[in-house]
Amino acid sequence: MSEVRFERTEDVRGCTGDANTPIHVDIGALYPNGYTTETILSYNEGRQDGITIETFSGEHSNEHLECFRRDGKRQGIGMLYRGDELIMKMSFVDDMLEGWGLIYANQHLEDAVYWKCGVVIREKGVHCEDGLFVLEERDLGGQLVYKGGYDCRTYQREGCGELYKDGQISAVGIFENDRLKTIQKSFDGVVMTEYSADGLITYKGGYAMFSYLRYPREGYGQEFDHSRLIYEGSFINGLRSGYGVSYFDNGVASFKGQWLNNKPSEGQFLTKDKLDQWVTFDGCFEYTAKTAYALEMLSQAVTTIHIGDNCCNDRSCTEIVFTELDHLQEINIGSNSCRNVVFFVISGLPALESLRVGNDSFTLCNHTDNKPWDGTNKERIMRESRSFTISACPMLQQVCVGIGSFSDYLFFSMEGVASLQSLIIGDANNSIDQLIATFSFFHCAEFLLKGVCRQAV
Repeated sequence: MSEVRFERTEDVRGCTGDANTPIHVDIGALYPNGYTTETILSYNEGRQDGITIETFSGEHSNEHLECFRRDGKRQGIGMLYRGDELIMKMSFVDDMLEGWGLIYANQHLEDAVYWKCGVVIREKGVHCEDGLFVLEERDLGGQLVYKGGYDCRTYQREGCGELYKDGQISAVGIFENDRLKTIQKSFDGVVMTEYSADGLITYKGGYAMFSYLRYPREGYGQEFDHSRLIYEGSFINGLRSGYGVSYFDNGVASFKGQWLNNKPSEGQFLTKDKLDQWVTFDGCFEYTAKTAYALEMLSQAVTTIHIGDNCCNDRSCTEIVFTELDHLQEINIGSNSCRNVVFFVISGLPALESLRVGNDSFTLCNHTDNKPWDGTNKERIMRESRSFTISACPMLQQVCVGIGSFSDYLFFSMEGVASLQSLIIGDANNSIDQLIATFSFFHCAEFLLKGVCRQAV
């Protein structure tokens, strides 16, 4: 039989013992180290098959091993006694120690070790933490494998516990009969994922490393309800604290601003009444905005954005940026809208296919009575230096700009639009005898079109 060479003394406490009285278990002194067989007694007519009693000589002469033998080899459960007192329970495979072994002292389970091919490769110990007795399993190198609840009779994992990989926390869950039954949290570096009882993700984001079984949400994270995003932002000690955005069940933001102890503190509310007044939905993914404020309440779930006629003309609405909306496919903007916007960006929208803008939008002029060439308008236009950029929209196929729109803009660029098939600016149906121009991009000093496929027109 192979010799156990795990020379280490471990302090452990029994599950029913005094937490202040350590038990010293010398792993290197466990069976079979130092055990020399003296006799093997059999109940089967002297043959070394069936139940046998093995006695020892020397310092272990007062101990004996009861186990089953087949063809003279130990098989299955073995019980080591000192006199009438059980001191160890172990498992044999072909005369070799294999699996968990339990160590007893004063008729109480005190420790457990794991044998592989006769060599101890893992051990268990119990200690008191925050007033609770906690089981720890460690590998041969001393790295933590498991920490948590246990069955005092068998030393098996039971109840809430933690799994570790390479010494780092990997999962928290509920154990039954030594197996992980329900996973509650999983860990991948600095990211923690929490799960509901039915296995759905309820949270994904940062966490804090506190005491046993406490890994509260910390830093940036996303909170979900039945796979639907309900909050994204900052957490402190498990609570919404700091900047964050909460969402209604249709994907519209309900509050945007500062949070304190899970409650909105300072910011912008969008109540159900205001939702009816400012923002309307046609289905779960079509978003119609009438104010600049409503444009701030977008969700990543949106597929279509509508801005109606004469909307988003607030003096404070000087910038509109559409980005990081992975599912957005259409942008439709009406006439006489977004008049004060000087910086318009559409970037990094992998699903965007169509952009439509009506007449006289993105300008303070109009094509009928307030001409962009007027001296006062021209001076203002040069001073504002308005720009419109489209970039990194690989699926964009169509851009249509109506009469008079963007007449105040000096710069217009399109890059990374390899799927573009149609670019329409103004009204191609104007007749010569009307002697009118469309005025779209009237003052544009720079127009860049880059990364367009050959079929584009």
